[in-house]
Amino acid sequence: AHFAFFNEALQRLRELEAFRTEGIFRVPGAADTVSALQREVAAAACAGRSEGDSVEGRIRGVLQGCVEPHDMASLLCRWLREQHPMVPSGFHAICARAGLDSAMAPLPHAAAAEALDQCVDRLPQPGQGLLRALIALLQEVEAGPSRMSPASLGRVFAPTVIRRSDPAEMIANTDADTAFVTRLLILLPKSTAPDKEDGVDSDQEASCDSRWGAAAMGNSDT
Repeated sequence: AHFAFFNEALQRLRELEAFRTEGIFRVPGAADTVSALQREVAAAACAGRSEGDSVEGRIRGVLQGCVEPHDMASLLCRWLREQHPMVPSGFHAICARAGLDSAMAPLPHAAAAEALDQCVDRLPQPGQGLLRALIALLQEVEAGPSRMSPASLGRVFAPTVIRRSDPAEMIANTDADTAFVTRLLILLPKSTAPDKEDGVDSDQEASCDSRWGAAAMGNSDT
């Protein structure tokens, strides 16, 4: 996947002081505004690629027009839902159990962090890199002014990190999935944003017909 959008979205969120904004990632942005931004970003990314211009610069130019933190946060959340799964289905049970074990077991902080880190290390790329980058981003949220604690963020992002296609399965595993994301936020060492060129193949790179500008934005499989 190509993570140009993620990196530019992170920077814009910082500029908007989104991580201090009350209800960030919980309060939705304006749906029409977010959809318009998505179209503009896709067009800018495609134009940048076809004209040999800086894709990042084109995306940055569009995002500068977003002045509402909740709109920017919603746009990022929409993009995240359309990327390669961060936790593939074959790892759902392992990660959910790791979250519960970390939350319930009387382990020293370092031991619990190491166990979770080893669990994440088992996840395939590019999802693992995106998960680590997302957790690092969410660790920037200031719980006091935003009123978004790690537990609150865990509840919001659990369905995005561990995507379950069966609604009944999702409901049954809500607590476990939330525990996994929450404990990652508390214990996982901070990482860096994924390499914006990591894993781009030629077919993706040539295409600009998705809602996100294909490779300029990331994998568009849903």
